[in-house]
Amino acid sequence: MKRILMGLVAAVVLTAGANSQAGVADKLLLYFPNRIMDLLDIASLTPSFGPQAHLEVWATRAFSFGAGIGASSKLVKAYNRQYGVGMENGWSMSFTCISAENTQVVHTSRDVKEYSYHAVGIPDPFDQVYDFQKGARDYWAIGVRGGGIVELEGELHPIDIADFVLGWFFIDIKGDDFTIDDITY
Repeated sequence: MKRILMGLVAAVVLTAGANSQAGVADKLLLYFPNRIMDLLDIASLTPSFGPQAHLEVWATRAFSFGAGIGASSKLVKAYNRQYGVGMENGWSMSFTCISAENTQVVHTSRDVKEYSYHAVGIPDPFDQVYDFQKGARDYWAIGVRGGGIVELEGELHPIDIADFVLGWFFIDIKGDDFTIDDITY
């Protein structure tokens, strides 16, 4: 009886949080590569170059301080596995939970999401740009951005920390684990 119960628990754990395409074999075969990718997702670092000036810090987008303006070319390692280059143009300012922003990211490489974001007031976590599985930006990030002509932006992603920790137990809350189909196509 004890073996049957342990087998049932193992089956539930192996399939918990699984996408419909991802099976047990996918989870076992790609277990360590997925944990490495989840670890790399925890932080973002984006240097940029161009006529700009920013000094901003945030602990979620709803609680931020600072301002910035300008246009830049970015080398992107960002949220939701965005790797590549892009052009950003716009301005932003915020004080605690009140902010205003008009930003565009365009002319991107294939893995970097293009978006246009305009908001005044308290940022909305349900805005499409903040979708935690497919969005271009992380609403819950803790980050800093600063510089002039040369600038650096860094973020820590709490949701990706949870995804990394839960991934060790075969739970993929972000739905970003690789499957055999991702590799073969």
